[in-house]
Amino acid sequence: TTPEALTPTMQVMARFWITPTNTWEAPMAVTDGSHAVMDPAAAFVGDNGHALLVWSENPMTEAEDTAAGDDLSAILARQEIYYAYWNGTTWSAPIRFTDDTLSDGRAALAGDALARGGRRLVVCSHARSSGALSRSEAVEKCWS
Repeated sequence: TTPEALTPTMQVMARFWITPTNTWEAPMAVTDGSHAVMDPAAAFVGDNGHALLVWSENPMTEAEDTAAGDDLSAILARQEIYYAYWNGTTWSAPIRFTDDTLSDGRAALAGDALARGGRRLVVCSHARSSGALSRSEAVEKCWS
């Protein structure tokens, strides 16, 4: 949200289009800008106006980032997938979806319009333990 700054503040922001008035609502910050975030994806879930938002985030502190220096493997090993749920009124606090020492990123969403059984599908890139290649991994999780 501060692209011109020496150290930009990276936030996941969301806003909704209001069809009857042909206007956008004010943007809402889903993350607080304290960590590097990227690759957000969103989808409506069910027919009640709820939504799911996923993104990649690196939760390293500034000290951890400084210690990692230019070691891209160490930095990527801390990258995780997070999500938040829109209940029709507010966004949930960010929730960590993955928690490992492998690079997770580029999440995508899929689901059916009726959200039968409360099931959603999140697909992300997940590095193999060898670090040489990455593969897509489907992870299914239920929300209520």
